Amino acid sequence: LGWIAPLANLTPTAFLLLLMSAGSTAKQIYWQVATSQESFPAPAAAAVSAYNTFVNSANALLFLALGTTSLLSRPHISFASSSTTTEVFTLPLSTIVGTVLYVTGMAIETLSERQRAEFKSREENKGKVYKEGLWRYARHVNYFGYSLWRAGYCMRRACCAGRSSDGRPTGRRTLSDARALVGARRAGGEG
Repeated sequence: LGWIAPLANLTPTAFLLLLMSAGSTAKQIYWQVATSQESFPAPAAAAVSAYNTFVNSANALLFLALGTTSLLSRPHISFASSSTTTEVFTLPLSTIVGTVLYVTGMAIETLSERQRAEFKSREENKGKVYKEGLWRYARHVNYFGYSLWRAGYCMRRACCAGRSSDGRPTGRRTLSDARALVGARRAGGEG
């Protein structure tokens, strides 16, 4: 269990990135093992795995890139790190909204797939279209959930690009902008 120790050093936003990546993997495994009633041949599984790996890796790299990271977007929301300390950490609003979209989308997609699988598992429903539960709201509510969680995953790393460290529109970010922002935050300023 020595691999768990480095997780304690992750920033809240990096930890959210890790949780979202692990969550999308777990959801795909759950779908294949518990809800899918169709054959999923190895080439199709490899294609889905490659797609998810590409998209998740691109999101992670964009999150880490200075010009596209949500860490520099505004506004930031402050949270106490625990009820017993005065330490405060901040998260960009785009990260908070993205996380809410991600969780909501995962719940909608997983629940809708589970509802449909239960309906289809009964012999009297073979060949019928499921129109109850979440499926009463849309014909493909599962795709709506997928779109929400993918958008949330992307938004979590989205950036309100185009502001320098003093708030002026620039069209791009520079390393000096990031250094100035980090320096201002360490000094207790707004940055």
